Amino acid sequence: MPRTALGAASVAALLALWVYVQTLSPTVAWVNQGEDSGDLLAAAATLGIAHPTGYPLFVLLGRVASLVPFGATAFRINLVAALAGAASVFFLALLVVELASPRRERGAIDSPVDPGAVPSPGASGVPALVAAFAAALAYAFSRGAWSQSVLAEVYTLNAAFLGAILWASARADRTGSARHLVLAAFLLGLGLTNHLLLLAAGAAVFVAAVRLASRRSIGPFEVVLSLLLFVWGATLVLYLPIRALRVPEFSWGAPNTPERLWWVLSGAQYRNHFFGRGP
Repeated sequence: MPRTALGAASVAALLALWVYVQTLSPTVAWVNQGEDSGDLLAAAATLGIAHPTGYPLFVLLGRVASLVPFGATAFRINLVAALAGAASVFFLALLVVELASPRRERGAIDSPVDPGAVPSPGASGVPALVAAFAAALAYAFSRGAWSQSVLAEVYTLNAAFLGAILWASARADRTGSARHLVLAAFLLGLGLTNHLLLLAAGAAVFVAAVRLASRRSIGPFEVVLSLLLFVWGATLVLYLPIRALRVPEFSWGAPNTPERLWWVLSGAQYRNHFFGRGP
């Protein structure tokens, strides 16, 4: 990977992370629409089950963060949102560089050139790097991204997965890289265990797969492998019934039966608000 592309993305992400940590909530937060902060902190600290849809990935990451030996437990878990926010900034910058890069012709796609390399900025020019850096910072310090990166919430982790999936899908489509398509499929399955809104990214993975298949860059093996890795990533959702059977201190909905598990996973408690508009 050329240092210029990675450098621009890394600098933007590190700058965002520094600001996020400086403004990070030291405890439970109610500002910035952080009404979910309390139960997410409690679920992560006790290896419990948060409000529907359970958010097992965030809970597990929060649990790992809670073991870091500095600061209050809430501060440590809040760091997950800050790190995820910085990751979303990083992948947004890479996505902009990728979209600005020229498409490889069929002969180049079939060549042995490493499909995992980020394109040299010489291909798309310095303006692409400047645009990527500017777009990443504009997003990083927007009200929505900043406010959700300083408290225990699942949205920055969702944004990080979205950015990574879109980048991998665009990379696969541009270069014919089957491994980037497989990576996107795995990230989609894993990311869905954090938030179901990531289903929207499935369209990008599907379109990339169809385009690669039409160019014969992938075959049945890669398609099956992508599906298997998608399912493998999504199996993290099994944390919910397995942990519920252990009767943790914090267990929203107690999904220890198929019916209760579906109630949590489907977000039945909030069904009336799925298509509602905020203030």
